[in-house]
Amino acid sequence: MNYSEVLVAHAVLYVQRFGFSVIPLVDKRPSIKWAEFQTRRPTLAEILSWPKEQIAIVTGEISGIVVVDCESAEDARWFWDNCGRTNVIVKTKRGYHLYFKHPGTRVRNAIKANGRYDVRGDGGYVVAPPSKHSEGYYSWSQPLKNVSNLPVFNLQWRPNNDQTDFSEKVIRDGQRYIQHIHAVAGQNGHDDTFRAANILRESGLDRLEAYIVMQDWNSTNASPPWSEKDLLRKVREAYK
Repeated sequence: MNYSEVLVAHAVLYVQRFGFSVIPLVDKRPSIKWAEFQTRRPTLAEILSWPKEQIAIVTGEISGIVVVDCESAEDARWFWDNCGRTNVIVKTKRGYHLYFKHPGTRVRNAIKANGRYDVRGDGGYVVAPPSKHSEGYYSWSQPLKNVSNLPVFNLQWRPNNDQTDFSEKVIRDGQRYIQHIHAVAGQNGHDDTFRAANILRESGLDRLEAYIVMQDWNSTNASPPWSEKDLLRKVREAYK
């Protein structure tokens, strides 16, 4: 099978065998209006009609899962040692997605919970294997067989003082958050810069406001800094 066929086969498997809801992505962003798939699973006809670049699993009650997104092996080890463990894990480009059972009460999405990891709960999604990234593919650490016996997500792992909620499309302090992002030439600097611009868009800034903020970020967090032309192009791409 070619890549598109493999992607479709996995999407169907996730829906029919594991009861997940799935959506299509392009550059890690939904390529359709996906709000309805937070409360229902797609049909086979819908899956076949979608673009075949990447797929995502919709997290939360609809799929019965909460995913902890660790951007590095160090953060994943910290969560493993200080919070909880699971045997359902996805290897991402630089980190890991740790899967847990939904606790049955709403789990809001969060960024940098405990300063270490993101939480993808109700109204969220995670890129799913075998989607491509710039250095290879998202992959399960072991073949996905059973999610019914997943450990339950502990609500204490999402501190109450973390107010960020992706499902409401709000990152209340995007400018502060992107200070955690550093773009280094030769080390996925393009992707990190695009991610910073996307966060500002999600925070509610318009394109001009985001560009002004990105200029300051560029002078301190990009090595070497982008030219004004290249930086503006990144912001424009994020706001398409």
